[in-house]
Formats: sequence, structure tokens, C-alpha cells
Amino acid sequence: MRPIDWYLPQYGAKTEAILPLQAHIQDGRIYRIPYNFLQVAANATGQNYTTPGAPYLIWAFTASITGGTGAGFQFQMFHRHGSFQRPLASTMVLNANSLGTAGHPVFIKNPYLIDTGEALGIELRSLEQANTVNIQIVMWGANLNHIPPGRMPQ
Repeated sequence: MRPIDWYLPQYGAKTEAILPLQAHIQDGRIYRIPYNFLQVAANATGQNYTTPGAPYLIWAFTASITGGTGAGFQFQMFHRHGSFQRPLASTMVLNANSLGTAGHPVFIKNPYLIDTGEALGIELRSLEQANTVNIQIVMWGANLNHIPPGRMPQ
């Protein structure tokens, strides 16, 4: 196993840790959390937040869009911790520049932890000029064994 840096925004700290052992990942399976944006009109915006039931370590993202001409979409992610919301990027990003496909997911440089009771949200804007599209963004990662809220993983 190799050391990695975890950025833990809920603690305001960046710490070095080890990728979790398979025993610390529930059932040793990869979990996927989908964000579905259905029937997005041309140039429309939308938001979707999800709160995992257990601490969730994110390591990759994929996206798919159906029904469009290939113009794609722009998106921005937010990490919500209580009443505090932190944007993960300063501006919206074009999907083709940062999201992979199911066959070729884009792995993030440092795995990102969403703790119990926190939420990760996505805001997007369709770049289609005339078509209604369906967009799905998927977070790839693993549920970790229960960590009480407010405690740093060891």
C-alpha cells in the first residue's frame, strides 16, 4: 500500500494516511453513488445532493449524457458539512475536461472523504442549444467502517 494525502475539509486539515485495508471496506466491494439529472432542457441548470449513510471514500468519477448533440455540460461540486458549504472548484468545469466514461473513469489525485451526515452536491448546466438530455454523474468509492461524526479516521 502506498501513502496518500487525504484532504479533510470538515477538520480543516490535510493529513497523510494509508489507503484503507480491504477489511475496512464493507464487503470489500466498490460502491457507486449516482447523480441523475433527467430531462434537462437546453441551457437549463440543476442541483442534486446526496448524503451517504456511512463514511464514503471517493476515488473516481464518471459521467454519461444521452439525447444530446455532444455539446456536453458544465458542473461544479460542493461539500456540505452542517450549515457550511465548500465549493470543490472555483468555477464550473466542462465535463469533457474532468469526468471519465464507464470504461475509463477519471481517478482523482487524492481520495476524498465524505463523513457521516455530510453531503456532496453537484450543480450543472446543460450546454445543449435545443435538445433535452439525461445526464448521470457517478462517484466511485467505498463505504468505510463506521466512524463516529467529528472523529478523524486512524
